[in-house]
Amino acid sequence: MKTTHNTSLPLDAKGRGVGLPLFDSATARNPTVADLSTVPIDNINPAVSVAADFQILTDANNQYTYGVPPGS
Repeated sequence: MKTTHNTSLPLDAKGRGVGLPLFDSATARNPTVADLSTVPIDNINPAVSVAADFQILTDANNQYTYGVPPGS
């Protein structure tokens, strides 16, 4: 799949894509097709449009706050 084979679109250890807030480049890796079963495709590739831009806004000790980012 083209989205998971694009090496310019890494995921971090928590499944956040490079364009998302809180992306941790220290744990970046290339996505796999298996990631599609647990990670939203628009986290892997932000160019993929979905109806609602609902994502993790903050992460405090694995306590996530979800919402729509400003300007979305």
